[in-house]
Formats: sequence, C-alpha cells, structure tokens
Amino acid sequence: MCLLGCGAGLNRYFGLIKVPMPLHRDTATFLWMASLMDRGAVLYVDVWDVKQPAIFLFNYLAGKLFGFTAEGVHLFELLWQLVFAVVIVAALRPLLRYRWLAPLAPLAILASYWVFCAPHQQTQLEILVGLPLFVVAWISTIRWQSTATCCLGFLAAGMAAGVATLFKHLLAPIPVAFMIAATAGALRSTGLAGTAQMPRGRVVLLLWLPFACGVVFVWGLTAAAFWRLDAIDAFVATNFVYPLRALGDVAAAPLHRLAISFAVCAASLAPWLLFAALVVPRLARTDQPALFRRMALWLIVAVPIALVQKNSWWTYHTLLYYAPVCVLAARGVALAVARIRAGQTAAHALPARALAALLVLPVLAAFAFPAGQAARGPVTALLTDRMEDWRRSASVDYAEAADAAAFLREHAPPGPVYVFGDPTIMLLAPRPQAIPPQGSAWAFYLRPQWAALAGDLQAAKPVWVFVENHKEDAIKRGSPETIAWLKRDYQVVWDVPYGRWYARTAVADGGGG
Repeated sequence: MCLLGCGAGLNRYFGLIKVPMPLHRDTATFLWMASLMDRGAVLYVDVWDVKQPAIFLFNYLAGKLFGFTAEGVHLFELLWQLVFAVVIVAALRPLLRYRWLAPLAPLAILASYWVFCAPHQQTQLEILVGLPLFVVAWISTIRWQSTATCCLGFLAAGMAAGVATLFKHLLAPIPVAFMIAATAGALRSTGLAGTAQMPRGRVVLLLWLPFACGVVFVWGLTAAAFWRLDAIDAFVATNFVYPLRALGDVAAAPLHRLAISFAVCAASLAPWLLFAALVVPRLARTDQPALFRRMALWLIVAVPIALVQKNSWWTYHTLLYYAPVCVLAARGVALAVARIRAGQTAAHALPARALAALLVLPVLAAFAFPAGQAARGPVTALLTDRMEDWRRSASVDYAEAADAAAFLREHAPPGPVYVFGDPTIMLLAPRPQAIPPQGSAWAFYLRPQWAALAGDLQAAKPVWVFVENHKEDAIKRGSPETIAWLKRDYQVVWDVPYGRWYARTAVADGGGG
C-alpha cells in the first residue's frame, strides 16, 4: 500500500507540472472546436475536422467541468489518467507475485508520458485511449463465474471498445484481436468457467453478441445525437466516407518522420523496454496470466496501425505503445526479483521489496532531473506571476500564434475571419470562422474540398484572412484561385516570418487595419 500511495503521489506530481502547458496545433483545435460546440455549433456541419468525435467530446466535457482553457483540459486529462492508474492497479494486483508492484505500471506509463511529452503530444487521443483499450483487454481475460456475469462483462468490454474507436476507428483491430484471443481461450476452456460443456457456437455467441451490442450502443447513441442535430449525413461522411477517399487523395508523409517517431518512443520508454523484454520468452507458456499476452498482442497489432497512417506518422502516434510496454515492464520487474531471490542463499537473502527498489529506483531517479527541469518553469512563473511569458518560452508555436491573435484582437473590424494555420489563433481571439473546415489541416483534405475553397471563401467574405508561411505553398498547389483572390481583394496588414494577415481591401480602406 505504501508503494501504491507513492506511485499515486508521483503520478499527480508529474501530471500537475504539465497542467499549465500551452495548447497549440491539434490540441488547440480540439479545445477551440469544443468551445464552438458549447456556443451551439454542430460538429462536422458548422465546424469540420477529419477526426472522430470523441476527442472533441473529451474537450467539451473538460471545458464544462474546468473551463475552456489549457489548464481545464489538462486537469481533466489528469483525472482521466488517475482513473486509468486505478484500473491498472486493480487488474494487476491478483496477477503479480508481489502485489505491491502493481502501481509500477501506471507510474511508468504516466512518468514516461508527462515528463517527456512536448506540447504537441500532450492530451492527444493516442494516450487517452489507453484506458478503454486496457479495459477491453482486462475484461477479455477474466474467468467469469456465470453466463450472466460473462454477458455483462463483455457488454462493458464492447462499450469500452466503442469509446476507443469513437476516438479513432482505426484502432478497431486492437479490441477485435483481444476478442479473438478471448474466444480462442474460451474454446480451450481456459478463458471462461464452465464452457467445456457448452457448444462452441454458444461460447462464441456468449462473447461476441454482448460485445457487439456494447459497440453498437456507443456508436448508435452518438449517431442518434447527430441525427437529432440534423447532422447525421455529415457524421457518416466524415467518419466512414472521408477515410476511404483520403487514402488516395492525401499525400504520404516522409519516411524519416516515421523513423523519428519510433526513435522518440524508444528513447522515452528505454528502461521499461528492458524489463518488458524479460517477459517475452514466457508469453507462449500456458501458465502465464493472459493479460500479459494481451499486452503483447496490443503491441503486435498497434505497429501496423501506425504504419498504415502513412499520411501523418507523427510522434504522438507512438503514445499508443506506452500502456502495453509498461504493464509488461511491471511483470518483468516481478520476474527479475523472483529470479534473484531464487539464486540467493538463505543467509544473504534480501527482501523482495529491497530488490525491487534496487531495480526500479535507479530508473525513477533518471526521471528526476527532467521532471525537475519541467517543473522549474511553471512553478517559477506561478510564483512570479509571469505565466504567459513562460508559456511563450515553452512553445515557440504558441508564442507566434499568440502574437497573431493579439494583432487580430487589437486591429481587426467585427466579422468572420479565416486562418490557414494554427487554430490557436482562433482559440485566443474568438471570432466566427468564415467557412466550416478548420484551417490547419488542409494537407489532409480532399480534392473536392480544395476545388470548393475559393468559391466558399468568396461567398463568406471574411474580413481578415491569415496565411501561415509554411501553408502558402500548399494553398498555391491546391487552390491557386484562393491565392489570386487574396491578391485581388485583400491587402497585407501584418507581415512577419510566421505569416501574414490579409484584410479585405474595402475594410482596410475604411480604417479597419
């Protein structure tokens, strides 16, 4: 229990030092769109992005509970991850020879994540889905005592899988793989009590029917909500039609980005990977707890999921590996302690807790310096009342977007605007957006959307348009008509290396810029 309390305290500490971290790019997009939803906008109709709805609902709940700010989102994430930690501990305690090692797994996950994550990685969906995916894995390994509790358990697993895929439906193969493994175990009478006497068809039905009902419940409830908002067509088109069309329309990311992503992941998890490797030779043994085989299965399926996302390959995609690696690492530490104790003589035997401390404390000590460095900035800023200055120093992207937002607030006339670039600008200087597609993700939009861009903007008549410098070439390639329209009807009123604000000529001539 002492280790459990220590782990929970460290998790809270690591999480709290990241609460003031600024949002930008993706995470700012999620919160900005959630704030529009709070003001009555309909997702995929009034504001549009390619991602599934759960990440926007997560930010919406965070905003309602703690405020539509970076601190609000990060506090809600801290609560989410602490729930995840409790679930992992509950699942691992019966499976580890030394139960007090169970808190090591969530401590390893969250320390590795919070200490090393950059602003663009924090609160990405790949780290949030660890909770529902782990719930599916855990439930799929429980030996249920009756068919009724089995059905209820797999209904809950289906709901957890529905939540995970509502964040990103590309993750569906992971819970499906867990279910296939559970079915194989049940048919061998190793996964469910009393299944040896059941027909095989009934065993499969006992697992898959409630699981499917749970998934359908989550997605059906979400679809019903969009139907009530008269947005079901947009919901279906975005979540099921767009991904298929994007495979051909959207250019592949450079291969070096994939290599960097895996390298960053390996560096962040390096000490835990060593302990996890101790478990691998034992995974094929039938006497090993099935939950650890599920973690290995998670990794096996998650790697091709990362590879198939050829249009992006961002570093935050590998956050999906943190949970299974660190759960296996906790098992690896337990195995190492048991092996060392088995080789000791009775006269010189060290207690298991002391051996575990000798193995784990050097690893945790390695986190101390980067954790201290991460904490020094926000703590100093809080004590000196210079938090905004610290946010700007913590993220160059945030600082540049904040400058662009400040210029918009101070000089632009009333009316809708459009930003080809970081939606942090829209978050910091709330304005109506001229057209629904959010402006940071045009590299992932389809050719028909590009074809309609110039006409849609001309019809909306934004008073100002911002073009981030590194987005300009993409606009020229995808919609040269938009560039021509800007040159014809707008003039530059703010020009810095980060980007340009364009004001509509009539507005600028009237003194608006």
